[in-house]
Amino acid sequence: MSGKYGKIVDGKIKYAREMVRLGGKVIVRPTAEDYAALGFLPVVDEPPAVEYGYEARTDGSGEERDGKIYVRYEEAALPVTREDYDRVMEDYLVSVRSERGYTTREPDVYLNSSVERWAQDAKDWVAFRDTVMGYGLSVINTYAETGVAPTLREFKARLPKLRWTLD
Repeated sequence: MSGKYGKIVDGKIKYAREMVRLGGKVIVRPTAEDYAALGFLPVVDEPPAVEYGYEARTDGSGEERDGKIYVRYEEAALPVTREDYDRVMEDYLVSVRSERGYTTREPDVYLNSSVERWAQDAKDWVAFRDTVMGYGLSVINTYAETGVAPTLREFKARLPKLRWTLD
């Protein structure tokens, strides 16, 4: 909680001042009880966590519930750059290989492994990585040429999926 107090006026939060008049007296550091006597409620201002490429925005509106006022937030996509698509693609590749247990090396280093599963994983990985990079680079190139591209969320959702040959 922010330690601020307010009221909802025409759908927006009107914040209480840090100096108030109560019962004919000016109070410099009002307590929670002072604010409550003036009809102000505690304001909960906790922006939600959002994924990379998005931000939580508020227009100052809020809603009252449980004796508090909650600041209303909406998720908004940030303008994207080529580097943003690169980052999403690289993070995706790391997450896919990590799910398979390859945390410090890419699976392709096992291409000539004598362990059948590792050698097959390496083949699967090379084909998968090429497909991911092909898709990603086509999006990036289209974006560079036209300025049109999917949002980062759409981009991530359209990234190819990997089906490992051996389990």
